[in-house]
Amino acid sequence: MQKVVELIRVSRNLDTLLTHFSLPTQRATNRRTAQAHRLQIVRTIELVNVSGAAILKAPEMHALLDLIRQPEISGVVIYDFSRLMRPDSFTDYILLQAFHDSNTILYLPEGPVDFGTKDGRFMGAIRAAIAGLQRGDFVERIWVAKEAQRKAGKHPGGEITLPYGVGYDKIRSRWFYTPEADKVKEAFRLFVLRQEYRPVARTLGITRSTLRYILRNPIYVEWRVIDQRRDPSPSALKTRNDGRQPCRVAIMRSPDEIIRVRVIDRPLVKKEIFDRVQEIIKLKKQRYWKAEAKFGNQRIFRGFLQCNECGGRLSLTAAQPEMYYFCRNRGLRKTCDTRYQHRTRLEREINKLLGERITSPHFLKQVEFVAGSAPSNHNCALDRGALMQGRQEVLDSYVEGTMSREEAVDRLETIKHQLGQAVLARPQNYDNDRFDKKLIQRLAAFANWTRLGAREKKRILTSLECTIHVQDYLVCAVSICGDRINFC
Repeated sequence: MQKVVELIRVSRNLDTLLTHFSLPTQRATNRRTAQAHRLQIVRTIELVNVSGAAILKAPEMHALLDLIRQPEISGVVIYDFSRLMRPDSFTDYILLQAFHDSNTILYLPEGPVDFGTKDGRFMGAIRAAIAGLQRGDFVERIWVAKEAQRKAGKHPGGEITLPYGVGYDKIRSRWFYTPEADKVKEAFRLFVLRQEYRPVARTLGITRSTLRYILRNPIYVEWRVIDQRRDPSPSALKTRNDGRQPCRVAIMRSPDEIIRVRVIDRPLVKKEIFDRVQEIIKLKKQRYWKAEAKFGNQRIFRGFLQCNECGGRLSLTAAQPEMYYFCRNRGLRKTCDTRYQHRTRLEREINKLLGERITSPHFLKQVEFVAGSAPSNHNCALDRGALMQGRQEVLDSYVEGTMSREEAVDRLETIKHQLGQAVLARPQNYDNDRFDKKLIQRLAAFANWTRLGAREKKRILTSLECTIHVQDYLVCAVSICGDRINFC
């Protein structure tokens, strides 16, 4: 008897499954298929709460792919082709290629599918496309049904999606306020008085994000307004690393899709108070934008600084005239005694190091380089010879009249900038026994550091996975893509 693996998959919780896709039904059908083809099921792999579009992320599916590569495993038994996959993109078809490469036969109740034959490849691709099409039809029908209920003033979702302090009776199709609504009413009153999120949330015992949603929800003045929906595009599907808990990001609806229905007769909050709260929120948002524009340049290194004493992350004090960096471990009262460091003074030292010293060949010969083990995909190599050749080609094209003056000037400026970086990328200026060639090439990104703006500087630090180790206004080391340069 040939040895096979049994695959069972359900895409939702067991208590909401349809009968013909339940675990017992799939298991019983697979046993009959194995008996009809004289197969021996040596292992059963179950995938619960895994969508057919995210099946390749499930660790159980990776275990199945490892099993079918073994010579003694000749096939996989499943209840229906849709249990194997419901492709949402062309990349999902790589699963069929894995069956083809391992000479694995797919056993179904209606007969086997051999992907090694022409008919098997054709039928496999067709059935996979049909399974994906069915999934799209299911999603569309469910969306239409729920949208009709929303427009009728009903609630098609579960209790977890209800607003705070609001309940819904599905039998009577009636909205009502729960006892928690008293806290909502108090939240509006306190916010009008204090006009701050944090103290009001602390007084009521709720999170600040929950308070913001409460204050902006018009359901407390009788109206149910739905101005967002889930993005239906394939790229918007988000899952965990194991393929579970699929969800889609929320996007704003177009004006003609916004639903506004009156669902409660007696409002919890007066319309005048609700409008006043919306004005306060709008003014607070405008003040926040102004503060961000003012202090945006003062937060260039936030998230890239690390305490050299304990390895903790450095945070910045609140926006004010005098801002300081402090170690989070000290703020959390852990074992770190490093002092606060004034933002202006510390960032002056960092900019001096990154803009002047770190790109100096003489300076780099005096530092200690420690190669890290972190993998890196960065490739900043600049070929000076190729750049010079490209410069000459631009000049020749301009002389011959095939390139306009404006285009030639733009091309030459770009090449000039790259040539300036290529000078820093020459490995012969350094001691190659003590310094890594790729790291030198990455340092070319700091060539024009002093002339860059805040956004460009943050982009460089992010792309190089940069971590700056500081202590007592000294830059002790800089880690770039897992490699560390010690300065003290």
